Amino acid sequence: MNKIKHMMKSLVLLTVMIIGLTACTGGKKLDETVSKEYITNSEEVIGWILADDYDALMEASTEEIKEVIDRETWQTMQKDIKDLGEIGEIKKSIAVEKEGLIVTILQIEFSKKSAAFTISYQEDQVAGLYYKPM
Repeated sequence: MNKIKHMMKSLVLLTVMIIGLTACTGGKKLDETVSKEYITNSEEVIGWILADDYDALMEASTEEIKEVIDRETWQTMQKDIKDLGEIGEIKKSIAVEKEGLIVTILQIEFSKKSAAFTISYQEDQVAGLYYKPM
């Protein structure tokens, strides 16, 4: 039963990631003010991840994300993020709208590697979260 639950979480997370990645490849460009607002929100979300503030992320997330990112998944994320080293600067950022979601991508330099963070929003709540070391 636990294995099935884990598989379902993985499937939901994969679906959210695909939606996020698809949105950024063909999304509608946002007004500059709105784009900056969502990029700033994403910087805050990344700050919560770096500060190990699970509760803050959960308060700002949809019910689907709350089900997918449990404490075990969070701990795995924390280990992966710590492996990147100390945070440096944001190299690139973009925000677009597609299929009712706002999707941001931030490429951030860390001391050991860089990483791309894709964060999707639905009605101002975090609806998707994906990161990829580069």
